Amino acid sequence: MKLNLEQAETLVQSNKNVFWNGWDLVFVNTSVDGFTKKAGIWHEGQWSVKSVIKLSTNGEYNVPGKYLKSS
Repeated sequence: MKLNLEQAETLVQSNKNVFWNGWDLVFVNTSVDGFTKKAGIWHEGQWSVKSVIKLSTNGEYNVPGKYLKSS
């Protein structure tokens, strides 16, 4: 799903497992083996795995539906 900046901001405000890193959207999924993963991150007191969605050249975020269903 394509999100513009306003829609992405709403998503970040409504979901504790999504945050900004500069202009990138970062989605975090709890995972007990996150500490062994290259994309592992310590988030909200537990190990997780992050997925980063970058802003496209047309000014939208192309977010896979699987990330929006958990939001």
